[in-house]
Amino acid sequence: MLLGMAIRPRIDVLKRHASAFTEGVLGRDLPDAERWTRASLVRCRGPWCLRCGHSAPRPLSITEGCPYCLQTRGVLDGVCRVGQYQDGCAALVLALKFRRWWELARPLGQRLAWSLRAHIGAGRVAQSVVVPVPMPLIRRWKRGIDHAGMLAQEVARVCDATYYRALWRRGSVAQAGASRTARHRATARGWHVHLRARSRLQGRDVVLVDDVLTTGRTARIAGGLLREAGARSVTLGVIAVADST
Repeated sequence: MLLGMAIRPRIDVLKRHASAFTEGVLGRDLPDAERWTRASLVRCRGPWCLRCGHSAPRPLSITEGCPYCLQTRGVLDGVCRVGQYQDGCAALVLALKFRRWWELARPLGQRLAWSLRAHIGAGRVAQSVVVPVPMPLIRRWKRGIDHAGMLAQEVARVCDATYYRALWRRGSVAQAGASRTARHRATARGWHVHLRARSRLQGRDVVLVDDVLTTGRTARIAGGLLREAGARSVTLGVIAVADST
């Protein structure tokens, strides 16, 4: 914990130096991540179903569910989100994920943390373990950023919760650009649980963090492994949900 607190200020200093370098040497001023996030999320808010995360005419509790829940299984023990995967919200996710705009992780992670605290309780989130959806090492090296990990770290910081990488993946097929049918066929091959996960997750509530919820297949795989490791409940927290049409 103390090591993480000591490293974080150094990372922030390096980021500020990088921004100054791009502005002074390259002649490019990086946009204000907080301002762009606020403007992009203006039209992305709306009520949703807390069981599956899909948009609804009014807020629906986990016990109520929505028509989408009646057709398919809900995702784990509930879903908290920031917005819909469209327009500005989608642009934010894509900028963080593929343009490596790491500055967006802080404002987006903060808003996801606020949503979690508002809908499942600040005290419960603080007692939970925040786990990111893992990214294979080769894909992380190619993209140059672990967006889910950065979002999860910010959620844990804002909620004063425990951050822990309980899962890791090896050689799995990328989901970006895949059809819904291909996503539904995804298997748990290549997914692994860390050896110490059971001792850290036994009887604990877990908040699983990812960028986008599309079919829920990835979340169910991760949630199943976390349950096998001893987690009492698994709530999914995402920046955006791609509503089924």
